[in-house]
Parts: sequence; structure tokens; C-alpha cells
Amino acid sequence: MKILFDNDAFIKLAMADLLGESIDLLGGSLSQCVRLASLPFMLRKNKLRSRYGEAIADKVLKLAEKVPALSPVQSRWEDALLETHEIDPGEAILFASAAEQNCIVVTGDKRALRALKSVDGILECLNNKFVSIEGLLIALCSKFGNEEVHERTQDLSQHDVAVGVCFTKNDIDPIPKLKVYLDELKRDVDPLQLRDLTVERGQN
Repeated sequence: MKILFDNDAFIKLAMADLLGESIDLLGGSLSQCVRLASLPFMLRKNKLRSRYGEAIADKVLKLAEKVPALSPVQSRWEDALLETHEIDPGEAILFASAAEQNCIVVTGDKRALRALKSVDGILECLNNKFVSIEGLLIALCSKFGNEEVHERTQDLSQHDVAVGVCFTKNDIDPIPKLKVYLDELKRDVDPLQLRDLTVERGQN
């Protein structure tokens, strides 16, 4: 199954050296992954380099260049998605592709997910297609252990508020806090159903 990454999710997972593990957990391979064409250009710009630093930007760029860019598909959904101001052109391409094809979308854009309910008829095409960063981190902690994921998210914790709250030095188990964020997102996007990785992995 093809796995689509929005820019935010790709950057965060690559920054934490969890991109490969996330792809494996989702049942895919690097050859099945696609990212937005804009990502390498963004990573070369001073804005992101100032935000994340040269070393992180270069690391993520190196990974991005190994992953093919998404080719826009013919879809009846793209124009309808663009009419929703909370969904930017990149997300519209991703979401339209997922609605037309059997794809998983890994996204960190909560605002865009919340806006989907305003697009008539699209939810039936996108139910169980979306994976959030919090959902992935819960599954990764369950598979690799809290300590391993905590160690890898140290750089990310400095750039992501939710990750910084969940992966504190004194908290040995980030999963309860991650579930709070995930449950809040589930309520916000209802009736859209997010992909439940705990069910797929047979976890409680």
C-alpha cells in the first residue's frame, strides 16, 4: 500500500530518525512512500534552516531526496478541498490522491483534518486512511520501547509542543499523554475515522 507523507510529518519523523521505523510499522517500504514535491525546496530555504538548524535540515533533505515526489492524480476532490481555506494546495493534492487510491496518509496538519468534514461526501473515501504523529508515536513506543523513542525524539521535542509535553525527562511513560492528544484529535475530526494502529498491532 502506498504511504503518503505531508511535509510536516516527514520532517518530524526524519528529524527523530523514526521515518524508516514508521514505514515498517505501517507495513510498507521506502519504495512505496511518496512525499510532496515542495519538500526539498522548503528544506533548502533559509526559513526552515533558521528554524531547525543546518544539520537537521540537511539530514531531512538527504532523506527527502530518496523518496519520490507525488504526481497529482485526476480527482474530482481537489477543487472541493481547495475551496476550504484551512486546506493548503499540498494537503489538497495528498488528500485527493488518498481519496482516489488505496493510500495511507501520514499527516501532522490537524487544521486540515478538522476541515475535511466540510467537504461533502469525501469522508467515506478517507475513513481509516489518516495516521497522526501521536498515533504513530504510541505505536512506535509500544514496538520499540519508551526509552528508545524518548531518546530519538530529543531534537523533535524542541520544535514540537505536544512531543515536548509527552516526552519529558521525568516521565518514563509518554503513552498516556500521547493518547490525550490523540483522543482530542479524534473528537475534533469526528465523523472522520483515523487509522487505529493499536488495533492493527493487536494492542489494548
